[in-house]
Amino acid sequence: MDMDIIDELSRDEINYMFEAISKYHIYSKIEKKLLELIYDEGYTFLNSKRNEDLTEEKIILEKKLIKFQINRNQLSRIFKLFYKEQDIRENEIIKRFIITAGRKNTFKHCFSWALGIENLYEKK
Repeated sequence: MDMDIIDELSRDEINYMFEAISKYHIYSKIEKKLLELIYDEGYTFLNSKRNEDLTEEKIILEKKLIKFQINRNQLSRIFKLFYKEQDIRENEIIKRFIITAGRKNTFKHCFSWALGIENLYEKK
């Protein structure tokens, strides 16, 4: 996607941050669990409360592990920019979805779909 994303952060910096924290067993364990569930359950897991909870747990752990690093200031800057970039991407994807749905005059279907997803959350 061609989006205006933060130019302050390089792929090398992102890799550097995740290399620094993924060496910890507890972090690797959560990452492995997330990947297994995505592989096994696909969109059912991705659209679940369990995914939200595990992802939140992973992000909290990232923050905690960064605090114990010698280069915590640099890693903290990368962490903040990385998640800011993720938010920008997610919002842009949603915005484009809504615009595309509007052009196709399918708002009724778009909102029906969104309500259907919400109903899935309520059932679990």
